[in-house]
Amino acid sequence: MKNKIIGFVKKYHAPLIGLGILILVCLIGYMYNYYPVNKYGIYTVGTVTDVKRTGGRVGPSCFFYFYYKGKRYEGSNPTNLKKKDIGKRFYVQFLKDNPNRCGLEDNKPVPDCIKEVPPEGWAEIPHCSYRDEKVVRALTEFYTAYISECDNPDGSIERIDSLRNKYLTKTLLTRLEAKDLDYDPILQAQDCDQKTIRTLEIDAEQKNVYIVCYTSPHNSQKTRIKLLIVEWRGSYLIDDILNDTNIV
Repeated sequence: MKNKIIGFVKKYHAPLIGLGILILVCLIGYMYNYYPVNKYGIYTVGTVTDVKRTGGRVGPSCFFYFYYKGKRYEGSNPTNLKKKDIGKRFYVQFLKDNPNRCGLEDNKPVPDCIKEVPPEGWAEIPHCSYRDEKVVRALTEFYTAYISECDNPDGSIERIDSLRNKYLTKTLLTRLEAKDLDYDPILQAQDCDQKTIRTLEIDAEQKNVYIVCYTSPHNSQKTRIKLLIVEWRGSYLIDDILNDTNIV
């Protein structure tokens, strides 16, 4: 066995040395070009200007530019992007002390909700927030009043209808009136309890789509209501209950 190994090494020593050198060169290149950027880099938004093959590279490279503290920088790196991606925005990571050492993250497109880019960049990739506090406030007011009235022994159908007319669009009201449901689609429940008001959680899932959650005081079960919100003459109205297939 030992002789076979020695024979193999003697026969292929040149290719093995070449392979070792290639691996070493790649490792040195990674440590110099990518490791510091990946470990210490900050982020900004870059725009792709071209995608093409260059030199002896097997795959294409993307060319891009970005701004840091008001100065334009350009860079390129291997990519999986196509010509159709020219003009699109992606996150770029770079060294703030040497912005020319940079890389475009071609698997991290910049979402439309990122409108403004700080001149000094970000320490981490920012996350979109579709949450509008005006919408959250309107939904909180509605559900607080609605649940309170629903669970009020002296409550009236007229006051319930008044709240619906104030916070629901005419389109949704018409659809609800046409259905004969044995539960309240607004609460996704047959009963209501004022104790659930203090468990209300409201947040945006995406643009104009909000999730309202509350927890039952009886069995700790959480109810999740997915709402489509529209703005109408300065007010925020519920236009659809997206997770209720009975009112389609």
